[in-house]
Amino acid sequence: MKKNIFYFLIFIIFLGPYSVWAQQNKIDSLLKFLKISKEDTSQINALNKLSGQYTNIGSYEQARQAAQRAYLSSVKLNYKKGIAKALHCEGNVYYYQGKYEDALNSYFKSVKIREDIGDAKGIADLYTNIGAIYCNLGSYDKALSIQLKSLSIKENIGDKKGMADSYLNLGNIYYNQGNYEKALDNYLKNLAIKEEIGDKSGAARSYNNIGNIYYYQGNNQKALESYRKYMKLSDENGDKEGIAASFDNIGLVFNQQGNYDKSLENLLKGLAIREQIGDKRGLAISFSSIGNTYQKKGNAEVAEEYYLKSLKIQEEIGDKQGLATSLFQIGSIFLEHNKFEESNYYINKALVIDKELGYKNGIETIYLLLSELYDKEGDYKQAYIYHKLYSDIKDTLLNEQSSKQIAEMNTKYDSEKKDKELIKKDAEISKQLAETEKKNLQRNAFIIGFALVLVLAFFIFRGYRQKQNANKLLEKKNILIENQKQLVEEKNLKITDSINYAKRIQQAILPSQELIKSCFPESFIFFRPKDIVSGDFYWFAEKNDKLIIAAADCTGHGVPGAFMSMIGNTLLNEIVNVKNILEPSKILNELNKGIVNLLN
Repeated sequence: MKKNIFYFLIFIIFLGPYSVWAQQNKIDSLLKFLKISKEDTSQINALNKLSGQYTNIGSYEQARQAAQRAYLSSVKLNYKKGIAKALHCEGNVYYYQGKYEDALNSYFKSVKIREDIGDAKGIADLYTNIGAIYCNLGSYDKALSIQLKSLSIKENIGDKKGMADSYLNLGNIYYNQGNYEKALDNYLKNLAIKEEIGDKSGAARSYNNIGNIYYYQGNNQKALESYRKYMKLSDENGDKEGIAASFDNIGLVFNQQGNYDKSLENLLKGLAIREQIGDKRGLAISFSSIGNTYQKKGNAEVAEEYYLKSLKIQEEIGDKQGLATSLFQIGSIFLEHNKFEESNYYINKALVIDKELGYKNGIETIYLLLSELYDKEGDYKQAYIYHKLYSDIKDTLLNEQSSKQIAEMNTKYDSEKKDKELIKKDAEISKQLAETEKKNLQRNAFIIGFALVLVLAFFIFRGYRQKQNANKLLEKKNILIENQKQLVEEKNLKITDSINYAKRIQQAILPSQELIKSCFPESFIFFRPKDIVSGDFYWFAEKNDKLIIAAADCTGHGVPGAFMSMIGNTLLNEIVNVKNILEPSKILNELNKGIVNLLN
């Protein structure tokens, strides 16, 4: 039985598009500004923004010209940030045109400049784009490495939008490697952030990628639901590439269902949009998909025509994964017409690329087709060899998944077994402890009771003996006690006055409720010291547009704890307001060092 394969090349959009109307308004505003502006940094920034807007609507030549103009002005003014951004914008244009080598050249130049000026966010964004190109070229190890670097930088600087882009691209890499579990995990992380920050364009692409996972798993209903959500959001955003990709993917689902007319209807709509915006990489995908649909309809001549169109573009842009797909598809056409030599040539070229990329699903399908080829030729030995290779790699793929599931089940079983054994042992130990405790309680009660009787008898006897002497000394003692009472009261008054004064000092250094309420209007403070002065304190500071608040529990209560709260308050002021340390982990480390130093 013949088996056809598809390779989904997932679109990575660096600049999220909005509606066409909104895009055009922004372009018009920027053009008006540029007419009246002089050559300075503001003009350069406007040119770079204009390049991005043109890229979003598919006007790539105008986008490239704007970026080139920004670059030349930035060089003239030695505006490094402008140079880096212009190169970044130029790289985006080349990316969308499928000119990956030119795109990488521009991106790496921009990275070098951003490293010189310390622009961490810019470097992370460039790594995202570079990783996407490596993924498209089939260099998955490079792509994975650089995307993880990008994600690390974005996590450190708290760039949520950038983190979402990294999750998207990591998902794409894992998808192309056939690791669908990790791919789906990253796509869902991307979707969660995009919905959280209200990025409809990003959420749209997430639905597309999730739909791809369902498609590969054969869940056509859920795949269509995801693709239609992708199309709806793309249409709202005026994203032509997204609309084209939606038509393409929906067409592939109908193809898989055997509804070829409906498939072609959607695929041709997607092709028309891609021709309109000059999306070379997208055109290659459309040609491949349309060719496959015609092949299934039995029109091999038209199918071959589309496959060759796709192959030509894949060779031009250097897309190895797409190239392998086109070679395989052409090989399958020749096999249908019993052109064994030509079929063998194309299929083996696809096999070389898939082996180079480590794409096991593609290798599996090629082995099956080679087995069919040799079977048709009557070379049953080779047919058997390739069918054995197909079975082995299929078993390997299944075993990898099964081994993981078995390992998870074994871990769960062992864990539950250990939990049951521990519960049983705990019950036995608890029973033994209860019995021992009961015996000890009875023994201790007897000993204590007997001891109390002896003590009571001793005190009665001694009391009787001392009663007479006690009466004589009572009057003298009463006088002495009265004098001591007065002294104690005087000392207590002085101590209390001192502690109350300390309380006023401590309250003076605590941030006022009005200050905190000005930053957190719905907040309130509950502060109830155990003693007059407190071993606990709260602290607040506003630094560099950041609000930092601390609630501290010092060792001890009363006066000792108050001393510690004064030390803690002083150190926090020094760490945040003087040393300008704002990250919680670093503040706590500095606070620990300060206390150790102060207390020797």
